[in-house]
Parts: sequence; structure tokens; C-alpha cells
Amino acid sequence: MGRFETTWVGIALFGGCSGDRSPTGLHDPYLVAYAVRMSVCTGSPAGAALGRVLQGLAVGGPALRVALHDQVDCVRGAADCPAVLACLDLGERCDAESTLSACEGDTTRTSCSSQPNGEAYVERTSCPAVGGPVSVCRLAPNEDEDIHPSCVGAPCDVEGVSRCEGDFVVECIGGYERRRACVLAGQTCLEIEEGLHACGESAGCSGDACVDGVALRCDRESGVPRVDGRLDCRVYSARHDCVMMDEGPGCRPNAPDPACAGDETRESCDGAVIRACLEGLEVALDCATFGARCAVAEEPHGRSQLRCLAPDWP
Repeated sequence: MGRFETTWVGIALFGGCSGDRSPTGLHDPYLVAYAVRMSVCTGSPAGAALGRVLQGLAVGGPALRVALHDQVDCVRGAADCPAVLACLDLGERCDAESTLSACEGDTTRTSCSSQPNGEAYVERTSCPAVGGPVSVCRLAPNEDEDIHPSCVGAPCDVEGVSRCEGDFVVECIGGYERRRACVLAGQTCLEIEEGLHACGESAGCSGDACVDGVALRCDRESGVPRVDGRLDCRVYSARHDCVMMDEGPGCRPNAPDPACAGDETRESCDGAVIRACLEGLEVALDCATFGARCAVAEEPHGRSQLRCLAPDWP
């Protein structure tokens, strides 16, 4: 089923320039080409790469969708894997076991990012791009009191105190203000109790619901009942709709493809083409379009998934 999780916390929100575009779903060649390149160059299972970007588009607000499309456009236009990695802000190789995160000047956080193919690369995060002009890189304790290079705002004294600053929740953690971008999910900052702020939609709600193909999740535990999550099922395909299930609202196709009935995780190699079931529909990802072949990628916990493997790449 479609999921509510938003994991694009490091994507640049400031400085993007492209307009929004509406994908045509799981079979959109624009997104399939992106997933093939991501699989070849990072080792990510191709189906998972496609599912992840669609999930971001389904959960995200306009700012996240624009940022995702910027990334997809960059990856699709890349001529080789070094160019794909540059689109992801991944630079030179590094040793994930010995390379520590660091601040590179005042505005850039560096870390060693391990990829599914076993390679690791230096990842550079622009603090102003993810947190606004006031965000800088500093050594600061997180909520577990571990000290790490982090993108933070101004120093602060009262732990846990928060406020709204536009569409950001600003909270004092470890002696520095930390900013959470509500705009990622198309939400705004709300005061839900005195001194307590969170991302959400100001319209009240009485429970989880399906509304015009959109799954809405309601938070009724806080002082102000609010919609704190939405999932646009129509992003996946014209056949998808919101349905209520035991675990709450989610996305399902009106009728799964016959190849996926009874096994929504089925994958197979058809020559260089990966045929994968995603969200109840069968998707074809042609690895040969980026000079690769279909291969098995061993995943943690014994699960195997299919990736696009190039002859000259790990």
C-alpha cells in the first residue's frame, strides 16, 4: 500500500528553479528512466528507487515535488554514473567505517554516505539549502546528547521550547535552534498546545478519512485535532484510489494487474528488463537503456531484489 512516511529530510528547499510537473504514475517513462540510473549508479533495487520517488511525490507538498523533479531531471540528463552521483551531491569515495562527519566551513556539512552497492561517497549538505539562510554547520548535541556536525540556527537556552517561523517549526535542541520544514508535506506550523508546535493542516478532523482519492491521517491526541499526513493516491496511477484498511487509509488500485495478484512483491528478469510489482501494478524497467543488465542485489535480512548492473560498475 502507499505509505505516509516522508524521508526526504535533506533535500534542498531553497534555490530550486524548475516548475512542478504532474507524473503519470508508475509507468511514467520520466520516472522509470530515473529509477534505472539510480539502480545502476548506487546499487539501489530499481523497483525500490521508483517506489521511493513516487512515495515522495504522493506525500509531498509543492515545494518537495519541485525539489524532487529537479533531482529527477538532473539524474535523467546524466551521461554517466559520476554525473548521476553529482546530482545526488555525492563526491569522492570515502571509507564509511573511518570517515567522520564534519563541517566544511560554516555552511556545509559533510558525511560519508554508504550506497547499496557497497561503495561510499562524501555527501555534502548545504545548510542554507535545507534550513534557510540562517542555518549554519556546527558541532552540536542531538536529542540523545551525542555531538555531531549538524545544520543548526541560533544558540538557545531553554531546551524543548518551540515556535513557528513561517512554515518551519523551530525548536531548541542541544543548545541550538533546529528547524523542521513543514513545507515538505505542504503543511504549515501550528501551535497545538501552549509552547508546543508541530506541522499540520489547520482544518480540524475527527478521524482518518479518504477524500477524493487522498488518504488523510488525523492526529487527535494533541490539543488541536489536525490533519498531520496526507497521501495522494492518484500519483500512483489513474487506477489507484484511497481505501480504508485495518491500519488506516491507504492506496490501492481498483484491480491489481493479473501478474501481481497474490504477490505484490514479485520481481523477475526478462532479459535486461526488470518486471516488478509495485503498488499492485506491474512495471517494466529496461536496464539496457543505461548500458546495464538485470541482476540480483542481495539485501539485508536475506531478502533479494533486482537491480540494474553495468559491466564496469560494482
